[in-house]
Amino acid sequence: MAHTPGPWQANGVGGTHDGGSNKQHPHFRGDVVASNGQPIVSFLSLLGVQGENPKEAEANAHLIAAAPCLLAACKEILAHECEEKPCLRCAEVARKAIAAAEGRTP
Repeated sequence: MAHTPGPWQANGVGGTHDGGSNKQHPHFRGDVVASNGQPIVSFLSLLGVQGENPKEAEANAHLIAAAPCLLAACKEILAHECEEKPCLRCAEVARKAIAAAEGRTP
C-alpha cells in the first residue's frame, strides 16, 4: 500500500481553552494536509487537561508532515554510493529532511 504523495504541510494555531473548567489552559489545534488539500491527520493538545505540551504537539505536526520528505531522503541516501564520508550530496539531502522535520526551511 502506498502513502498519500507528498509534500505534506503542518498547519495549526495555539491559544487557550477552558477544557470544561473555569481555568484557561494552553492548547495547540492543528492538522497535516497533503499538497492537494487532502487531510492526513488532525489533532488537539490541551496542556493541563490531557497532560500534553502544545509546543510538543506542534513539533510532532511538523515531524508528521515531513514524513514523505524523510522517506525520500532515506531512499536516496541508500541508493547513493559515497566515496567521501559523509558525501556532500547525502549531507544536503539529510539537512533538508531534518529542516522539514523541525518545521523550518533549510
